[in-house]
Amino acid sequence: SLPPPTKPRPRSESASPKPAPEPIPVPEPGPTKPKPESKPRSENEKEILGPKLSIQQESAPSEDHLEMNEDAIFSDPIKGVAGVFDGLGGGWGGSEAANFAKTYIERELKNLPNNLSSQETQEALRQIILDANEELTSKKGEIVAQTEFPGRPWLKDSLKEAKGQRRILNTTASVVKIWRRENETKAVIGNVGDGVVYVYRANGKLESITVPDRSSPSVYVVDQYLGKEDGIKPNMYDVNIDKGDKIIIMSDGIPDNLTDKEI
Repeated sequence: SLPPPTKPRPRSESASPKPAPEPIPVPEPGPTKPKPESKPRSENEKEILGPKLSIQQESAPSEDHLEMNEDAIFSDPIKGVAGVFDGLGGGWGGSEAANFAKTYIERELKNLPNNLSSQETQEALRQIILDANEELTSKKGEIVAQTEFPGRPWLKDSLKEAKGQRRILNTTASVVKIWRRENETKAVIGNVGDGVVYVYRANGKLESITVPDRSSPSVYVVDQYLGKEDGIKPNMYDVNIDKGDKIIIMSDGIPDNLTDKEI
């Protein structure tokens, strides 16, 4: 049973009524955008994409030029793509080349359909890297013209020379695309330059997958790079990945200074 209603207390006649509080202004409602409906992934998409990947990334400049980082990186755990780009030349041009290649390749990889075979994925990645080389090569003058070079106006004049453009605006590229089908997972890898891709197996074994494009292991001269005007031949790899394996993509600064055990 409900309790009897309580009677309100009579207000004392001597008490003065409190002023009503001022109303709080309410902002005018703006146009509302309809929220997109979150559609569950189909069984086919789950089969292709698999569970979400966990990706961590970090980049630090060389001790020789702490004010300038020539590396560029991207990753997308949903699409299963990641890349590391190391600009060549030790100056502004390397940084710009790395960021240009990163932006181009990242955009093209995200547009890849999910239903490609592993061989088709490898061919598509190879073509994207080739196209990135052509784009960078053809737009070197445009990149130089659109950059302000704060504090170093002399650099812009020197880069306008054709030889300077060809020599400086170059970068390596190490790119990975994860391919999945049912119980099979592969890392499709494209590499140009001396970047390194490892697979750190769940059993503790570290496998070096890529071979650096160098004249010799002891000579730091890169034979292939994005921005090379006489063309490139990307090195392509197709590696089986098991549960618990880790893929490590790095520029040459790490393997040149650390042993496999330290890595």
